[in-house]
Amino acid sequence: MTAWRVVAGLAGLWAGLMASFVHRHLLDVGGLELPWGLAVGVVATFLAARGAEALVPLGTACFAVGWAVAVLAPMVAGSDSYLVADDALGWVFTLGGGGALVVASQWKPKLVP
Repeated sequence: MTAWRVVAGLAGLWAGLMASFVHRHLLDVGGLELPWGLAVGVVATFLAARGAEALVPLGTACFAVGWAVAVLAPMVAGSDSYLVADDALGWVFTLGGGGALVVASQWKPKLVP
């Protein structure tokens, strides 16, 4: 079971890195720039965290630790070479991804008789 928790944490690390790479991608639709990368990153974070919970108990927590390391560690390191900028889009990504992890951790499936 511990090995599956490590797998969940590594999946969180991978998902956090991939979401960090794509969260700044924009789609121009009639002069309006839509942040499709932000939406994909947050939704993928939520879905993968739910999958980790289905895989192993505390899977979402392990996934969240890996995601936080990938997203927050470069910001805390203090260097100028991090993937999530200190602007509105970066903060929406960080807080939106964190919120998706909170929702995923509290999501309890409805039991059907």
